[in-house]
Amino acid sequence: MVRERPQRLDNGIAASYKDSKIIAKTGNAHSIGESLILPAVSIIISDVMKLVPEETVQAIPLSNSTVCMRIDEMAGILKDEDLLAYVSHLKQVIEDMKERFCDLLNLDIPGWILDPFGVPAVEVHPEIQEELIELQSDVIACHAFGQFGRGFWMKCDLPNKFPTLWGKIEQFLIAFPSTYLVECAFSKVVSLTKSRNRMDAAARGDLRLSLTRLEPDIMKQRYTLNGCISSNKAFFMLCRLCRYASYADLYE
Repeated sequence: MVRERPQRLDNGIAASYKDSKIIAKTGNAHSIGESLILPAVSIIISDVMKLVPEETVQAIPLSNSTVCMRIDEMAGILKDEDLLAYVSHLKQVIEDMKERFCDLLNLDIPGWILDPFGVPAVEVHPEIQEELIELQSDVIACHAFGQFGRGFWMKCDLPNKFPTLWGKIEQFLIAFPSTYLVECAFSKVVSLTKSRNRMDAAARGDLRLSLTRLEPDIMKQRYTLNGCISSNKAFFMLCRLCRYASYADLYE
């Protein structure tokens, strides 16, 4: 019969595996177990715990060869079946992403949209050649493209200056903003919830105003507010007149 090993030895072997795992994850040399970890443990046990460290240290095998063996044993726990399961899952994720975003993957963006100033006008459809030539001759638009990149299509009032080009470009621009808005929204929600509760951040208008590019009609809102104030003043004046009329009736 194999005699049951002492509890200290079992705990020491478990600690040996855990320390070997840390050594592997940190990328240190396998010899660090004997050269650094065990001496440090010995000092902590003797100076802090006021105990004799030899018996505990001897129960934790951390020699160079032992650490190497422990690491190989733990790496072998990852069976081929486990790796195949991960590979199968990743393949399924890839297929799902291809199916979900097939319209974007199959989207054929014309070269003149990506580089409107580098594509010769003779290579594009005759319908847009004239406006593309005008665009390439526009110094302000050229400067905007150098400053904003492909985002310049939203600048310089291009939809009104080049309506034919804009009609072709608009369908491509609509395909991409959703992911950007979602990322921005998450970032804004995190920022807002630092200073207020989550329900308040969703209910108030801070989130919408921080995400939209639409400009509110402040002048119209001002006139509306002035109208409400004027209506309130008229209401109070009417109430005051009615009150005076009531007093006059009492004295008659």
